[in-house]
Amino acid sequence: IGACEAYNAVYLVETGWVIRARHLPNGARQIVSVALSGDFVGLNALMFDTADFDHVCRTPVTALRFVPAALREALDRHPAVGRALSWRPVVFVGLLSYSLYLWHWPV
Repeated sequence: IGACEAYNAVYLVETGWVIRARHLPNGARQIVSVALSGDFVGLNALMFDTADFDHVCRTPVTALRFVPAALREALDRHPAVGRALSWRPVVFVGLLSYSLYLWHWPV
């Protein structure tokens, strides 16, 4: 998935790792996140039409591909998944990881 490209899928990484990065004005690349086995790539497709960052495979990757509309429909049909994702310990891990992400963000 490249920056400014239309999302056409959400991926669940089975093996390998993928970086999410953006190009800075000075030509450098800033790594925003890393997706490992078990991580989703492209979940923004559920909310946005185009990618805001490049997604680059850094190792050989195998992944499961989901069509965003089908994933949305599955989540609507199984609200327990949404409740699990809003469970307090899961939210805490998300908030902690986001705080660490902001901490390393360049000023």
